[in-house]
Amino acid sequence: MGRQTKYNYIIALIGPVIGVSISIGIESRNPLIPVLGTLIGLSIYLLIRGRIEEPIHDERTVLIHAKASSATFALFVLGSYLVGAILLIADRLGYTGYYQIGTTIFVMGFTFSIIHYFFRYYYNSKFGG
Repeated sequence: MGRQTKYNYIIALIGPVIGVSISIGIESRNPLIPVLGTLIGLSIYLLIRGRIEEPIHDERTVLIHAKASSATFALFVLGSYLVGAILLIADRLGYTGYYQIGTTIFVMGFTFSIIHYFFRYYYNSKFGG
C-alpha cells in the first residue's frame, strides 16, 4: 500500500473520530473533549500530509473538490431556506416555539449566500470573468 493510499485512509478516519469526540463532549458536557479531539485530528492530518512527497492535488482533484463544494453549498442553502420557511409557517399555524429556530436556520442560509457572493465577486475580479 502506497503512501497516498495510507494518507487517504487516515484522512477518511480523522473526520469520524472528530465527530465522535464532539458527540462525546456534548453528551458529557465537557467542552475539552471536542477541542482535544479536533486538535489531535488536525495534528495527525498535518503530520501525515508533511510526509507525502508526491503531489496530493492535481487539476482533476481541484475540479472534483470545487464541484463537490458547490453542490454542498447549494444543497445547504436550499435546505436552510426550506426548513426555515417550514418552521416559520408551522409557527404561524399555531405550533409555538418554532419561530426562533426557523428564523435562525433561515438567516444561516441567507448569511452563507451573502458570503458566497462576496467570494464570487472577489474571485471574479482576481481571475477575470
